[in-house]
Amino acid sequence: MLKLQSVITYYGRIMALRGISLHVDPGEIVAVVGPNGAGKTTALNTISGVLAPKSGRIVFDGSEVAGKSTDNLVDMGLVQVTEGRQLSADMSVYGNLMLGAYRRSAADKKSIVRSDLQRVFAMFPILEDRRTQSAGTLSGGEQQMLALGRAPMARPKMLLLDEPSMGLAPLVVKEMFKIIAGLCKQEGTTVLVVEQNVKAALAVAKRAYVLETGRVVMEGTASELSKNPEIQRAYLGKGYKQMVE
Repeated sequence: MLKLQSVITYYGRIMALRGISLHVDPGEIVAVVGPNGAGKTTALNTISGVLAPKSGRIVFDGSEVAGKSTDNLVDMGLVQVTEGRQLSADMSVYGNLMLGAYRRSAADKKSIVRSDLQRVFAMFPILEDRRTQSAGTLSGGEQQMLALGRAPMARPKMLLLDEPSMGLAPLVVKEMFKIIAGLCKQEGTTVLVVEQNVKAALAVAKRAYVLETGRVVMEGTASELSKNPEIQRAYLGKGYKQMVE
């Protein structure tokens, strides 16, 4: 579904990605984890067309996409849920959800109101209760649900999730990742998730990459990495108990 080969990306004169390679197969949840400043968000922004790579290849669904615009990638089925949610605070929950369908045709939007919107409300019942409420008045957890719920309105083949647990209470984080797992298993959506919360990410991912200073320093199955002493020491904490099946 997605393959990066030796991708290098700069911020000005700073090399933020130093030749990273990774792949995500159809129907997988793959995590990219690592400390703050490792280049995780840069990787997503490079994939989604926000940043242009200096060199390397990015292939999505069989097509070379490096350098394509974000709108073109959305049309192809690649959708990013950015860090910070980027909601329209004065717009209603319903209005924000419909923004997710902005690249769909007018005919499609009629069917979205009847079917896709109801699918989102089934995943996030609280959003249906709040559908007329301004997004800016929602709690942090509800805003993250809205940001995540907006993405399926574009009917993506693949979701790029940037720090979905940021600023959320532990119980909300658990529920959020349960929903992400459901998107993959029930909807067939492929997911690449970037996270500092390594424990939460490894609990739902099939495989993971560890990124440090713009380089992939480790990769493997979530189960393998959760048992790795270096990962436990650096990211999971003393007394960590494996949660991955």
